[in-house]
Amino acid sequence: MIRTTSLRGANTLALILAAVPASAQEALPDIEVASATRSNVKLREAPAAVDVVQTESSSQKTTGNAEAPTRSLVSLDEKRDVRRIGDALLDTPSAYFRGGAFGGRAPNVGSSTFSMRGVSGSSRTLFMIDGMTLNDSFTHAVNWASMDLNDAERVEVVPGAFSSLWGGDAMGGVVNVITKAPTKREFSGSASFTAGTPYSYTLTGGYRDRFDNGLGVVLRATQIASHAYVHENIIANATPSAAGTPVVGGMPILNVNGVPSMIIGDTGRRPWEQQNANLRLYYDYSSDTKGHVGVGYDRFIVNNVDPHNYLVGPAGNLWSGTGNVGGLSFSVSPTNFMTLTPNEQTTLRGFGKFETKLFDAVKLEANVNYADRTNTYASYLNASRSWFDGGLGWASSSPNSSFDANLTLSADVGRYNQLIVGASYSDNALSSHKDDTYSWRDPDTRVDTYYRADGHSTMTSVFIQDKVTPLKDFHLPYVQNLDLYFGGRYDMWWAHGGSWQQPTVFQPSVLPFYKDNPAREENNFSPKFSIVYDPLDWVTLRGSVGTAFHPPTLYQLYSRGFTTKTAPVGVRTTEADPNLKSERLFGWEIGGTFRLPTLTSVQLTYYENYLSDLIYQVPVIQGTTNDLNQNVNVGKAYVRGIEAVVRQAVTEEVQVYGTLSRQDNRVTQVDKQPQLVGKVLTDVPRIMFAFGAEWKWEKWAASAEVKYTGSTFSTTDTLNQGRIRGVTGAYDPYTMVNAKVSYKIDDSMTFSVSGSNLLNLKYYEYYLAPGLTITAGLSVKY
Repeated sequence: MIRTTSLRGANTLALILAAVPASAQEALPDIEVASATRSNVKLREAPAAVDVVQTESSSQKTTGNAEAPTRSLVSLDEKRDVRRIGDALLDTPSAYFRGGAFGGRAPNVGSSTFSMRGVSGSSRTLFMIDGMTLNDSFTHAVNWASMDLNDAERVEVVPGAFSSLWGGDAMGGVVNVITKAPTKREFSGSASFTAGTPYSYTLTGGYRDRFDNGLGVVLRATQIASHAYVHENIIANATPSAAGTPVVGGMPILNVNGVPSMIIGDTGRRPWEQQNANLRLYYDYSSDTKGHVGVGYDRFIVNNVDPHNYLVGPAGNLWSGTGNVGGLSFSVSPTNFMTLTPNEQTTLRGFGKFETKLFDAVKLEANVNYADRTNTYASYLNASRSWFDGGLGWASSSPNSSFDANLTLSADVGRYNQLIVGASYSDNALSSHKDDTYSWRDPDTRVDTYYRADGHSTMTSVFIQDKVTPLKDFHLPYVQNLDLYFGGRYDMWWAHGGSWQQPTVFQPSVLPFYKDNPAREENNFSPKFSIVYDPLDWVTLRGSVGTAFHPPTLYQLYSRGFTTKTAPVGVRTTEADPNLKSERLFGWEIGGTFRLPTLTSVQLTYYENYLSDLIYQVPVIQGTTNDLNQNVNVGKAYVRGIEAVVRQAVTEEVQVYGTLSRQDNRVTQVDKQPQLVGKVLTDVPRIMFAFGAEWKWEKWAASAEVKYTGSTFSTTDTLNQGRIRGVTGAYDPYTMVNAKVSYKIDDSMTFSVSGSNLLNLKYYEYYLAPGLTITAGLSVKY
């Protein structure tokens, strides 16, 4: 009798609690995502705080049934001027993009970066298209210009340690762009023009079709070009002295490190252009067996034109020697006005994907992906033999290739288990060389090779994940909807490489050397456990704990790197270390999603990541025209953070939203570089938040948003010295205000106007960021 009464009481309480928000749950959207589990699961069942961005007007509209909003009222193409992935994921919590990740910036891989949940660098997060890797073989970074979002159906962002499923590149998480499969005949195109700082244009065109015999085809092409703007000042160190030629035009400042300096000019505009093209062929043998193959090509080229010298003396502009402005003395050289351009990268990719059902409850998926990439940039040789338009120099080329293959088998085992097992193999190769050139502005005038670095690595892996629903048949309150995920992956990594250097006619003083490093082997096991629990229809709770790793890249192991720097003007060399160890992470998170009867959706997550053997660029020589950094494993660090996402349906046509992420992070232990202890991790903003509103009514759609990003320290500023804001080389906090309005002229044509940086805020992310820009565009689809 006591037991029966208790059960009745529990059931009554469950009905009361579940009934409170029942009106908000009449038609929950049935979104499916694949990146968190390597199989399709409903979004609310995913074992992570997955963010899904829909790129077309397939987004669900909040309707009169008082459903709590779970995603945007307007689609991404109605919300922003989207050219690259940073534009698409602008308000994704804990995701920080910089530089070429945004469409208004030059697509330079070296000056772009990304971090997610405090794990910085695009090399530490796995970026994919349709589940196939985009990270390159050189630095494992991503060429943002290679991701054509006009061809995307949606973007899935899965934060957290996911080496248990995806391997060494998924230390910070996974970003997967899902392309649109053809369903019918469709022609599309768009043209837009951007005015402001800078002005640019975008052209896209596409054809997709699905035939009755199961064949399908997609053909896409995109062209983007920018006139660019003056974005970088030339800065020289200055000291109190009466020496030098008196000049005017120089502007005394403190550089980013607080050192007295002088602005002596600027590098001029940096015009750029990019092209993307891809062809995909689909074939559906049946509803259970289908596949597609394709090729993709992308290219970008960046240049610098029209540098300016601000220094004017008795004999005109001062290009060489010592200048003096108001008792401050500084050195000037023609090389101050030269930059490492032209910079060009091309990628050719071939891929294929196949899936079939072997039995009713068994599914097989396989994919292969091959990419061949080349990155080229040029530099002057010295002040006496080089000038802006030409002269002796050198060109750096980094051909690299990658091959990836994956095989996944998923099966329902009994009533309570969904098992996924698989294997993967990747092969990466690098052949980097630096060659003397007759003209540093023309890489095709190569003469002799004076430096070369080669590397090769492989990764062979097996993985397993078991989704267990142990209480599926227990008809008790609060316990039925419980999913447990147990997973792990074993990776076997191998690497070998070397480098050599020799004197040449143009560089007779280069010191010769030859290094053939021993082969490296390392095995890693990455386990993970997750839980997803729906105690009530309006509540989803989740938590996970796991490990991840990231092997050193071929660039870090075997290749010397060069970057320009501003304070003072010169070149920074980063030396490789063939003995680097893999980076490791232990992380856990807990959070939940709450869909309230007030038409409110709230998602909260708290996480902690503990990193060890993180690879850093540590300064060996600094403050000169030829600085030197060394790649080292820095010991231990932590990241603790919280994420919050709130969406509120105001009316059927209006929705407001807000996102917040706050991260606390520090280096806690360094054996060889104790000065790093207590320093903030690089490229990780402490605070980011965004809020905005969306409106959709009949043929109109509009949105406005405000995004704040806190200040950061650059990848090379491991000692956190760059604290002066508002100058070239700084990484300022900033607030971005954007808006867009679109009107559907008819069923096939839409006109839009969008504005970016509407406050015309001046801020630096090393380079001066774009100012106010207005974009007008017309798109057609029929």
